[in-house]
Amino acid sequence: MEFVYADLEIANPAHDELTSIKARALVDTGALFLCIPAHIATHLKLKEF
Repeated sequence: MEFVYADLEIANPAHDELTSIKARALVDTGALFLCIPAHIATHLKLKEF
């Protein structure tokens, strides 16, 4: 069994002045939601939805 990874670029369009973050993430094909670590959410000033 192989692991599948995706290269992501995460940004907050509500705050254009913040730089986006590039990350490599492990893919879960059965996932319904994306979980973002707290330090990334804080940096991008994201709010829970």
